[in-house]
Amino acid sequence: MIPPRLHHHLSLLLPPLFLLPLFAATSPLPLLSSPNTDLFPLLAFKLSLSRPTPPALSSWDPAADLCSSWRGVSCRGGRVARLVLVGLRLDGPIHHLAGLPRLALLSLNNNSFSSPLHRLDLSLSPWRAHLKHLHLSHNRFSGPFPASFLRLRRLRRLDLAGNLISGTIPPEIGFLLRRLLTLRLEENELGGAIPVSVGSIPGLTDLNVSYNRLVGEIPRQLSSFPPSSFAANPGLCGGSLPRRCLKIWTASCDRRPPPMVNGRNIRKWVAAIAGAISATIAAAAAVAMVALLYLKRRAKNREVEVAEQGRKEGEEGGRMELFEGCGRFALEDLMRGSAEMLGRGAVGSTYRVVIEGGEAAEEEVEAEAEAVVVKRVRRRVEEKSRKEEEEELLREVGGWRHPNVVSLRAYHYSSAGEELLLVYDYLPNGSLSSLLHGPFPLLVS
Repeated sequence: MIPPRLHHHLSLLLPPLFLLPLFAATSPLPLLSSPNTDLFPLLAFKLSLSRPTPPALSSWDPAADLCSSWRGVSCRGGRVARLVLVGLRLDGPIHHLAGLPRLALLSLNNNSFSSPLHRLDLSLSPWRAHLKHLHLSHNRFSGPFPASFLRLRRLRRLDLAGNLISGTIPPEIGFLLRRLLTLRLEENELGGAIPVSVGSIPGLTDLNVSYNRLVGEIPRQLSSFPPSSFAANPGLCGGSLPRRCLKIWTASCDRRPPPMVNGRNIRKWVAAIAGAISATIAAAAAVAMVALLYLKRRAKNREVEVAEQGRKEGEEGGRMELFEGCGRFALEDLMRGSAEMLGRGAVGSTYRVVIEGGEAAEEEVEAEAEAVVVKRVRRRVEEKSRKEEEEELLREVGGWRHPNVVSLRAYHYSSAGEELLLVYDYLPNGSLSSLLHGPFPLLVS
């Protein structure tokens, strides 16, 4: 029985040993002159093709210099830097090419490759350090969008057009592939929404997601791209398309109360508890009334002060950043709305603000009042230098959509950068702390 450690070393040596008879049958020269190590993954790729010796690769002779004689191969410093095999009707797996340590450009456009791309493991591939251009368009690659491609942080051009890629576009793609200049995903079977993160890629100049099954509103940051970039996606709206998004609110920004707890609505639980202790509350009402009137007057004065200061800052400038699918309103709508302080913490104060209509009238939708939560954060002097880093994080959080997470609707920096406003959905059932640790906590299974 072979020990496990020895078995591992033998597994690493067998592929090169398997190729030795091929070298010997051709010429003894490569064995004597220490062949280029890039020879092994290239020959393994050639042997794995459906036709072992395609005529297009007849120049791939182990006895010849691969940098000067092999079709489609270009070198830099004696190592393979470019591999261009376009329109040769090649078919087979491509994972062997991931062993080329200095490869900067790979183009396999217009062939017949059909392997599932999501099975391509690049976790240990040297591609991560050098690959900048990846062109795999017009083949038959299938499966979901390959998550391993998100590891290629130096990638500048990614072309997967004209394949059978399904599933959704990874929501984090724009945060991980920050150097992309080209992203072509047209003519696939992709569904879901266009991630907001795509709009945050600073240098993206070539984008095409047409002829897929994408739905939802096009991120506002992508409005500069022509309609042809989004064509033939019947479920897409907004952006440069003539179809306007009629539905402003999405399920993730629904203002309805949260779902059931133990089969009953939280509001019913609170009403039942309130009824059970109504006698006790009545006995303390006289004392509480005096305190309530005092606090109400103090809170109202505070509201006026906050509104006045907010209007002043609104006039001075600043920018309100809204996230797609979470309604439309302006800073002036927040400033005009009635505010009620909910609490105060170490970083700032929290208010419940009722917005009267907002910009709904512009969309020809019946205007109605809605309540949001505004977190007013005071920023220290040393934090002002980190504004760009903060905004990148806020844009990422604003793109999160989950039924159990309150959506970040918008944020606003004052013109001087001394204050940050965070706008969230308002949930009317009290705080989690009061429900769990109050005098009559709910038992949630």
